[in-house]
Amino acid sequence: MNIMISTNREYIGYACIMLMSLKRHHKNIMLSVYILHNELTEEDFTFMDEVIGSEGIALIPVFVPDTGAGVFGN
Repeated sequence: MNIMISTNREYIGYACIMLMSLKRHHKNIMLSVYILHNELTEEDFTFMDEVIGSEGIALIPVFVPDTGAGVFGN
């Protein structure tokens, strides 16, 4: 199952809780989680792997540069 989320450093804990719940309720499905971000570090993803566990879930970082524009490009 492919999932996409967006988070920053302030919400990593909440993202981990959500992903642990998703993993727990979909035990027999491999989860590919694409994580949109513009500030997370390799250490942040290591932390997430350690908290969530890597069995049955793949965390895939997707860096999105900050353009300075609003959500709709204004």
